[in-house]
Amino acid sequence: MILNETYDLLKSKYKNKIENLTISEVRIGVYLSAIKLSDGSCGIASTLSGHQLHCVKKNRDFGDFTPSKIK
Repeated sequence: MILNETYDLLKSKYKNKIENLTISEVRIGVYLSAIKLSDGSCGIASTLSGHQLHCVKKNRDFGDFTPSKIK
């Protein structure tokens, strides 16, 4: 449901740019989740664990894999 709504929103904004785009790989880890698309672009997000609403600040540094350091 939420995936379909997100796709519809992206499709309305970017029309032909995402028509042939597919998810080629998904990795889910203890602290981070990543996705790779068929055009080679990637996205990363923190993975919530337990009852925490937000990742505790001391747990946000993942070295080279810290989301703000990934280009």
